[in-house]
Amino acid sequence: MRQFCRLKHWQLFLTWIISGTFFVATIESPFWVLTFAIYYFLMIGWIYSIGKVTNKLNGKFKIENYHEDLWFVLFFIFIIPFGYFSHSSTPINGLIKFGAILFESIPAFKIINFSAKALGQYEQKENLKFKEYISEFFLIGFFVIGLWIIQPKMNKIIEKQQSTNR
Repeated sequence: MRQFCRLKHWQLFLTWIISGTFFVATIESPFWVLTFAIYYFLMIGWIYSIGKVTNKLNGKFKIENYHEDLWFVLFFIFIIPFGYFSHSSTPINGLIKFGAILFESIPAFKIINFSAKALGQYEQKENLKFKEYISEFFLIGFFVIGLWIIQPKMNKIIEKQQSTNR
């Protein structure tokens, strides 16, 4: 996961755009599941890696017992029905579609919240409440905009950590 944090913002954006293009191009083929998984893995993997890397570096402000690995796995388990229902040609009950979206959104929210809090606590070196890291939350949540702001910060964090380890 650390590889996501080492990429430059434009490299990450380009890989995300290319994977999205492949997903759109294969939407009618049997490979849509693979490209769908790659597309979402790049997005959620980047968000997850922000939290994992900064939380390891937080020291005494490390977030404990958050179960971020569980939320990461649950996101991909719950996105399977979401992808199936959005691709299926059979009529589906609106309640089932709403349930799939809801069950996919909860782990996504938890991963974004964990990453934003870990990044905020790394920058401010103190335990934070939600209102104190809400800007990081929205930047990470709005991936396309936040990528250009958060990723340069992550590059500096990785460079600083590598220079102190030498």
